[in-house]
Amino acid sequence: MRLHPVTWIVWTMAATVVALIVRHPGYLLIVALAAIAVRARASGGRTVAGDVRLGLSLLLIPALFNLAFSRVGQTVLLELPLPLIGGPYTLEALLYGVSAGVQIAAMMLVVLAMSLVVRPTDLLRRMPSGLGQVGMSASMAISFVPQVRASFASIREAQWIRGREVRGVRDLALVVHPILVLSLERAHASAEGLAARGWGAQRRSSGRRRLASLSLLGVAAGLAWWSVAPTVPLAGLVLTLICMGALLLQWRTEGTHARYRPETWRRIDSLVVGIVLGSLSVFLLMMTAAPELISYTPYPAISLPQMSLPLVVAAACLAFPAVFIRHDPH
Repeated sequence: MRLHPVTWIVWTMAATVVALIVRHPGYLLIVALAAIAVRARASGGRTVAGDVRLGLSLLLIPALFNLAFSRVGQTVLLELPLPLIGGPYTLEALLYGVSAGVQIAAMMLVVLAMSLVVRPTDLLRRMPSGLGQVGMSASMAISFVPQVRASFASIREAQWIRGREVRGVRDLALVVHPILVLSLERAHASAEGLAARGWGAQRRSSGRRRLASLSLLGVAAGLAWWSVAPTVPLAGLVLTLICMGALLLQWRTEGTHARYRPETWRRIDSLVVGIVLGSLSVFLLMMTAAPELISYTPYPAISLPQMSLPLVVAAACLAFPAVFIRHDPH
């Protein structure tokens, strides 16, 4: 069963917002595992090992960075008499860096999961006409890394067949040069395809472009206001909703687009969107009513993070869409 692209976009937004507002490592770990489950179902299980390695690397880097430069905490692990980086290295600083690393890993894994379940054309089709060029650039940027990775795998396999293997820095030229050539060929083919489809030949209304740009800027300003000014968060939320409404209105008035495969909204899409938005609503309610339940800090003294069963269930609901992914081995 194939879910609607809007369903996946809603899931991505909900999971990203949850990862942004939650500072509890337990709930963030569940969000990261939900993203790993989505990617594993979409790829047939091929990405699990890579996702685990990526998550561990994103977890260790902030932990070591905070341990090296933070001098706050009561539990001293070691103390070095060095002029610049010397001083007490505390366990509290290490744990705080670990919690920040889990948050970064959760957001990164959610974005990587979206890159598998949402095609760049699905995002480009839903961009307002005033942001068409921005959408095209974003779709190409999203597809660039997977293409380079696929090219690297193909080149390495071809070299193995010829009895060659990359073993050091000197052998990188055997890989970098073919990847550069393949990237240029793909860029040339993309440019020819855009030109054949008349991309850029039709001038869009300058008023639509200004409205789309101002609306997008208003959404960013509203979100920044909502997060930076905790005393008046309602004003930032209202500004965000108004600008998002303007973007939606412009998108709805642009007409329909021809598709080879029609996108059908099913009942299961409504169920998945309802569960995902319900999970997001629970964490937004906790952020307003009881923010201490979704946050954790090891300062001033270390304590085990307390977890609530309803919040665990709400975070685990973000893995629900993985059940309905249909993997295509080709």
